[in-house]
Amino acid sequence: MQSPTLNGNRTPQLVSHTHYCVMGDVTVANSAAIAPGVVLQASPGSRIIVAEGACLAGGVCIQSRQGVLTIGAGANLGANVLVVGHGTVGENACVSPGSTLMNPQVASNALVPPGSLVASGQSTSGQSTAAGYSFSNN
Repeated sequence: MQSPTLNGNRTPQLVSHTHYCVMGDVTVANSAAIAPGVVLQASPGSRIIVAEGACLAGGVCIQSRQGVLTIGAGANLGANVLVVGHGTVGENACVSPGSTLMNPQVASNALVPPGSLVASGQSTSGQSTAAGYSFSNN
């Protein structure tokens, strides 16, 4: 049987259902949206959990070390976000493009501005971010 055609050309065929890279102990909820090019890498003895409804944009790299790294339900990680270590990105949090999180403690509903560096010991709350920006849920 020949491949179906569109305008006389062969249509693309699905090669793989995995368009992102997973290494180690990684759990991804069925309803999570993960763009091509995402890397999820759990070091030995560590784990990554991506909860339901989380959205990881292209170029996101998550590397768990020394424990569990959880991306909460409905959280959004923008393009080229790097998350390293252990900790939590809370439910419905928004980590803007180009940000780096080290051992994150990002609160639910928090907003991390573009290009932020959030290092160990810093945390964000639902009303402010590490860079001092604030927003309202109203």
